[in-house]
Amino acid sequence: MKTILLDDFLLDEFDFNNDNHLKLEKNLINSTNSDLISKDIDRFIKKNHELGLRDNITNTYVVKYNNNLIGLVFVNYHPEEVRDEVLLKEEIEIGTGLIDEYRGKHLGTLLEKELSKKLLDTYPNFNEIVAKINKDNINSIKAITNAGFIHISDDEYYFKR
Repeated sequence: MKTILLDDFLLDEFDFNNDNHLKLEKNLINSTNSDLISKDIDRFIKKNHELGLRDNITNTYVVKYNNNLIGLVFVNYHPEEVRDEVLLKEEIEIGTGLIDEYRGKHLGTLLEKELSKKLLDTYPNFNEIVAKINKDNINSIKAITNAGFIHISDDEYYFKR
């Protein structure tokens, strides 16, 4: 099982056999505006697991803060991405989803900033981390920009080294 240790958070690889992980997923699915995080979280977690077996980067993690499970983080490796008609060789995209009781406490901002820095340190061949956020998800847009991400276009933001 993969673990990522950040300054304020511990990220453990999502485990389909762990009842606490499954309960957290259900809480996230039932949380306010969960459709803005992902319309099908369960399918997304399974897809990330399969992709991660091949690329060793893509994964879904449960987020622990002060020993409490507070949400999920999705890390996705894209071998090719087109932005503004320019082919980018590869990128890492992150997405976060916190359960209701941990929203509005600046934890998303802190998590996104710490995770982006960790990923850039872990994978030095990358110089930016990307996040794609639904334009209607105002709270996530605020969190990602407060974490130091810059708006690129439409629903895309990036955090540069």
